[in-house]
Amino acid sequence: MADGIFRNVTTETVEEPKVESKTPDVDGEAEVETPYTEYEGDYVADYFKLGNKLDVFADELTVIDEYIDELIDSGKIANSTKAVEKILKDMEKFTNIKDEERSVIRIEVISAYIDFLNKTDQARKDFGKYN
Repeated sequence: MADGIFRNVTTETVEEPKVESKTPDVDGEAEVETPYTEYEGDYVADYFKLGNKLDVFADELTVIDEYIDELIDSGKIANSTKAVEKILKDMEKFTNIKDEERSVIRIEVISAYIDFLNKTDQARKDFGKYN
């Protein structure tokens, strides 16, 4: 029996990786996006960088604001400034004025486009009545 070989059992210990818990830097203020309907001032005027020329474009701004409010009320877009910015950029892209630097042209074209959309929506509603 002296010829027997005894083997020693070796167990490997696996060290668990250390995970450092990173605490976010908190300075007491949370960055919360302002809803479009609660935005101080006129977001569309700020988007087009009008400054103090609001009364010159009052009709166009009213058309754009009413259309955006209608989209928010119907639930088609979220009540956030990011969603409004996205819809305005999409309109600029669709009307081929995204590279236009003059705010006057951009506001006029967007307002005319919204008038067109409102008229086609009304025509669809009227057509549904008589069909």
